[in-house]
Amino acid sequence: MSPASLLVFSASLLLGLLPGALATTQNNLTVTAEPTKVQPYVIPYLNGFGVQTFGYVVRFLATNVSTAGAISMVLINGPKESAVPVHYHSRYHEVFFVAKGAVNLFVQNETRRLGPMDIGSVPPGFNHSFELLEPDTEIVGAVTPGGFSFYQQVGEPYAPAVLAPFPAADALPDANLSRVLAATGLYYDYNPTDYKLNYNMINGTTNGSQPWHNGNNTLPGSPTPYFVAGGWGPKYLHPKLGRVTHLYTTGAESNNVMTISTITMRAARQNETSFSWRSDVAFQLFRVLEGQLYIRMQNQTATLQTGDTAMVPRGVEFGFWSEVALTKVHTVAAVQPGLSPNSSVFGVAHDFLADSKPWDYAVFPDYY
Repeated sequence: MSPASLLVFSASLLLGLLPGALATTQNNLTVTAEPTKVQPYVIPYLNGFGVQTFGYVVRFLATNVSTAGAISMVLINGPKESAVPVHYHSRYHEVFFVAKGAVNLFVQNETRRLGPMDIGSVPPGFNHSFELLEPDTEIVGAVTPGGFSFYQQVGEPYAPAVLAPFPAADALPDANLSRVLAATGLYYDYNPTDYKLNYNMINGTTNGSQPWHNGNNTLPGSPTPYFVAGGWGPKYLHPKLGRVTHLYTTGAESNNVMTISTITMRAARQNETSFSWRSDVAFQLFRVLEGQLYIRMQNQTATLQTGDTAMVPRGVEFGFWSEVALTKVHTVAAVQPGLSPNSSVFGVAHDFLADSKPWDYAVFPDYY
């Protein structure tokens, strides 16, 4: 065998021995835009159909088309920008999860400054607005039920030659006013009463009676507006898998349609990659916040890097694990309309919590 052939053979052998080495190249799960039917898929970071509006870029990770009406999930990227007009939704529940940068979220007369891993939950009927505060801000928005097509209606398509979060420009396109007005009553409504944004914050909050990044946040247990700071909400440790689930939203806060959490996990040990789960009622989305994730669906395995998103339809068996020291994943489970979960926490969070114990820390233990 020639030296060149030996080098190729050795490289091929090495790739074959690396865990998950073939996952990034040999799978049919990865797409560049949301599919037009229900199926498992993975969207790499900054892929997907996008539009420019209100001074930022919105990309569609999942809609009612790919989730049988369960949820719409969008990625919002933009620079510092003024607040969008105050509005409310008659039928949509909207949850804001900040991935990077900072956001002011105004809900009724209360305001919070949200940073990475913080969320704000806005059920139907509540006045709200938000503004991007940092030069590079990213929000993951989850809206239930699916069918929230407001951004598609008011935005202009964004298809850059080079994938970028948003255009490097002094001013990004604002919303088309005539299209916004045409969407009134369909996707959102204005409250005719006078409403002023409340900027009277101390330490990032206008509500001094509740902790904000200086104490634990509890879930309200009912569909009312609330906020949870990253790492300060209820947490649970799965001792066998070394995974910490941080609960942000359950069925109690979302009229039994949505569970939101983050999962922090260590590198998988022998045989832990064979575990699998399935939900018969909920579509589940997994977005990598840190580290690297392997996800197995329909006998195929894909590798997800930071920012990538996987969608698991209801009824599909799947497994996921990490092979690096620490991986953190943002998870959203949404119930398909017409179906009913048998608990207030559903999706993989339910499966984990069944074998978990309350935990005081944001990371897994270092002793087993």
